[in-house]
Amino acid sequence: MRKLIYRGEELLELRPWQKSALVRSRREIDGIFLEALGGRGKTIATMAIIQEKKAERVLILNNKTAILNGWEKDAQELNLGYPVSFTVKTDKWLRAKTKALREAEKELKTLRKKIGVQKLYRQNTRYVELRENVKQLKAELDFDVLVIDEWQDMCSNQTCKDYLHIQRKYTIGLSATPIRRKGENFYPLEKTFFKTQEPSNRQEWLFKWGTLVYDSYSATKAKWKDFADYESYIAQLDNRGNFMCCEEIENVEQAVLNNGFPKELYLKRVSIPEKNKEKLKSFRKFNVLGVNGDYVMGKGSMSNKHTERLLMQAEVVIEDGKLTVDDTKISPVMEMAGGMLERSFNRKEGLTGGVVVVCESKRVAKTMYEHFKGNSLGLWTGDKQIDHLNSANLIATAKVMGTGVDGLQYRFDTMIVFDPKQEGSGEYNDYRQLHWRISGARQQHKVNIVEVIYIEE
Repeated sequence: MRKLIYRGEELLELRPWQKSALVRSRREIDGIFLEALGGRGKTIATMAIIQEKKAERVLILNNKTAILNGWEKDAQELNLGYPVSFTVKTDKWLRAKTKALREAEKELKTLRKKIGVQKLYRQNTRYVELRENVKQLKAELDFDVLVIDEWQDMCSNQTCKDYLHIQRKYTIGLSATPIRRKGENFYPLEKTFFKTQEPSNRQEWLFKWGTLVYDSYSATKAKWKDFADYESYIAQLDNRGNFMCCEEIENVEQAVLNNGFPKELYLKRVSIPEKNKEKLKSFRKFNVLGVNGDYVMGKGSMSNKHTERLLMQAEVVIEDGKLTVDDTKISPVMEMAGGMLERSFNRKEGLTGGVVVVCESKRVAKTMYEHFKGNSLGLWTGDKQIDHLNSANLIATAKVMGTGVDGLQYRFDTMIVFDPKQEGSGEYNDYRQLHWRISGARQQHKVNIVEVIYIEE
């Protein structure tokens, strides 16, 4: 019989799918992966499994501090009926610990060979120091349960190698969108959570489950393109592992689209700043941008993408050799969004909830805030928060809004997106999660999504 979980004095009742996940955790395998959509309650399901395993030492990893802050809060508020020590850290913390461990073990091995005679080890001060250091580092990486949150952001080759240094009895994986690199990251997923891979050899795994493309200059260099049949792969993965896919969870919940509420999508065509039209064409052609006699050069695809974004969304200047937003002026897209914010301030035109404006650029977000602040407007970027948890309206960056943020579905009925993503792009999974902040399984009322389309002519 399951023990009870309390949040303060409130007794928490598990949802049907959370109960199913709890039963699944009893399989004779040392891990589980939960692919649950935003708002389904992955945190409570995780806590129930931790309780089931009677875990006393738990490590929770994520690469976003905003999400980890939520885990810290839950760890403090939730009562599992017995003392649990939660260690909530980033992948950078793990990287530093495992690097220190590897270096200490390498030096210890070298020193052992150099000393040669075992009875002399204890007489060597450095050897004793290293041995104690290794012992301490291993103790710091020893847990009952490891929780890896947002797997899609936590599956780099190096991070997956770092997981091997964590001693644990059980591993829990969480994500609404676990796929990265078109699914190639499922190869390390199998070993990380289920301690097995089928086939075990990476190249054989690629050939068995994927569609591959070949280098025109070398037939032996095949690269992963996509799963040959994702549904078949997931079905067999669950049979030999413990992968609870979102379709199964939604079926258990008997879920309806967007929680039964309407979701309206609007495409808003907005001109880019007049001065920037020729600048944008010239930059794309020559990879050089000139503003008021100053020049910057494109430095790669990511840098160029950022430059084009600023040219579409803001008046710009060059300061200290870098392109930035002219925060004394507002652009057409800012003016459009600002108008909707002001109407929301006054609760006109039938708006029942607030408006959240989401963009990629911190400078764009901050400039908008300075022009339209007041009337319960908050700001939330990676380095700046102003009344972001309580304001009726909000300007935020996609990076802080996209994952692990709860409660927004109650505050906002309109989301304006400055940087929408196309289905099929490598960024679309993150973009879906952004939508789920106020819609999907967590939707509480009618929701309006306004996606901006920029007119360049």
